[in-house]
This record gives sequence, C-alpha cells and structure tokens, in this order.
Amino acid sequence: MCSSDLAYGDPVPSIDATITGYVNGEIRATSDVTGSPSVTTTYTSATSVSASPVAVSVAVGTLASSNYTFDYVAGAITITKADQATLAVTGPTSITYGDADATITTSGGSGDGDVTYSAGTSTACSIVDGKLHVTSGTGTCEIVATKAADANHLAATSDAATVTVGKATLTVTGSSHTVAYGDPVPSIDATITGYVNGEIRA
Repeated sequence: MCSSDLAYGDPVPSIDATITGYVNGEIRATSDVTGSPSVTTTYTSATSVSASPVAVSVAVGTLASSNYTFDYVAGAITITKADQATLAVTGPTSITYGDADATITTSGGSGDGDVTYSAGTSTACSIVDGKLHVTSGTGTCEIVATKAADANHLAATSDAATVTVGKATLTVTGSSHTVAYGDPVPSIDATITGYVNGEIRA
C-alpha cells in the first residue's frame, strides 16, 4: 500500500505498493514472486479536502507466485488545507484628510474566503464599513488585510501597507475694498475657506 499526506492542489504523487509477509527468510529478490501489483488512485490536484482520504487501490496486476497468495490493503492520500498565495494590500497608497472613505484593494490570496481589513495602531485612519476612513491629517496609517480560510485553504494575512495621509488645503483670502482717493485705510482682514468634514474655524 502507499499512503501520503498532501496539501490541496499538490500534484499527484508517485504511488506504489510494498509487499510484506515473506517467510523462511526470503525477501522479494529471493522469493518466487514475479510481476507487480496494479496501484491506482482517483486523486488529482483538484481533489478537495472534503474528499480526503482518497484511496490508493491495490490489485493483482501481474503478480504471480507458486508459494504465496496475496492480500490487498488499500493505502490513502490525506489532503490538508493549503497555504494561500501571498496576500497584499494594493491601494490606496495615499489619501487626504477630508476625502471620502476609500475602497481598499488587494492582490493575491486564494479561494473564496472573505477579506477583512484592520488599521491596527494607526493614528490617522481607521476602517469603517470595510473602507479606509481618515481621522487626522497627521499621523500613521497602515492597513492589514486578512482573507479567511475556506474549504481548501488556510487563512492568510498580508504585511502592513503604509498609506500616506495628507493635510487638507485651506484657502486664505484677503479682503477686497474699493475706496475713494484720500479715504482712510479700510479695515482689512482675511477669510479662510475649505474646511472639511463639516468643520468651521470655531
């Protein structure tokens, strides 16, 4: 029989059979056993973990002997969940205070597990409803993605991806006045516009 432990997606292994039970100090080379058994399996690289174990069947094939009969014991291929392809956060790479919450994108991973995100100990951003939300114009922002396990794959976690957070721009506009020649200097000041997130100067 032949038994193997494989991860989902592994190629079909080399399968064979061993013969035990020789007597009188014989081994295969000194016995009268000739030929070889038939060894087969239905395993393929697409066989799912749920189908495990997959039998390695053994039959007579061309085996023959005048001194021995043969009992056939099936082997098995045990399939375990595979590691996912490397998961990476691909975007966004930058965002500005006041921007709308940004969609996060990833590459890699395997299977159909859900992807979730974490901002960890970031001080300038957080995750809100699965999107990147900016909380401050200064500080750190790092995103980590996790793709859940599914029937054939283990869970995967990405390295932290750094997002550059920029400050929003305010416009400072000096006051404009029309005066007649000789008029005193008017009261001049400036207005600031461009606040975001419903903020005002106060």
